[in-house]
Amino acid sequence: MALVGNSGRVQVALERWFDDGWLRGEVDRGFEVFRPEVISHCASGDIDGSGALRAVLVEIAALDGLEGELATEADGDLLVARYVLRGQHVRPLFGADPSGEVIELHGIATLRTVDERIAELWHTATVRRPETCLLEGAHAGLEEKPWARRWALTLRETLVAELAMLGYGDKQIAAELKLATTSVSKYLRTILRKAGVPSRTALAERAGVVRLG
Repeated sequence: MALVGNSGRVQVALERWFDDGWLRGEVDRGFEVFRPEVISHCASGDIDGSGALRAVLVEIAALDGLEGELATEADGDLLVARYVLRGQHVRPLFGADPSGEVIELHGIATLRTVDERIAELWHTATVRRPETCLLEGAHAGLEEKPWARRWALTLRETLVAELAMLGYGDKQIAAELKLATTSVSKYLRTILRKAGVPSRTALAERAGVVRLG
């Protein structure tokens, strides 16, 4: 999508913070995309200031094996962001005791930008368990996949890698796992780097998986 006006530059910074900061559990990396006096409006009440917002984001980043996707759209001084985050609930989250389950946070926010930083946002989110049997089945069987342990793959990377090694194309993987094709491509680049191979065919050979196509 085209980058438009002030929010287009914020869009780039926000996506970089999401990928390189929040998903890595390093909330402060790139956090300057939010203004110090940022106000967040949500159903539970307003959050005033970047310090309070940071505390909430740190709590979410503590999900074990945090993964996610972000889609943004910029228009003038407004930015719309939709995201999905997933991880294992092994620590208290928003007052809820750890369940040990893999959960997903689905959220959407409209952000107002000022001087190339986020000044105000209106946010709503829901928490749910992943609905795909494939996700839950892979989570239960991770210990049975020595190649996933050897390459230190996350849950989502394991799912993508397994389908890729079976001969699924990017669009098929995206449809199966309910991901964007761009997210699948990013996961595959990370998987190949971790495994130290140049292609998904080489990945399958190293893992000892028989390809279907």
